[in-house]
Amino acid sequence: MPGQHNTDKFKLVGVWVSDDFLAEIDKARGEMGRSQFLRDALADKLSKEGFYIIRDKVIAPDRAGKGGLVKYRITRRQKNLKEP
Repeated sequence: MPGQHNTDKFKLVGVWVSDDFLAEIDKARGEMGRSQFLRDALADKLSKEGFYIIRDKVIAPDRAGKGGLVKYRITRRQKNLKEP
């Protein structure tokens, strides 16, 4: 329903890293996606610090069927510009 938020929704955590550090991350991750590699690294660090992390919380949400083609609306002004 509109206006009701899912409390289990994932949140974006952004970090700035140097190009050199990012190159090292990319070498270490191999064929794994960058986001999943960083999620796993954070989960590993937390578990070493004594925090229990459920694996389901570390895996990215399934995005299948969430998108689709973007439909662009042509405004009246754009339509008038196309006419000779």
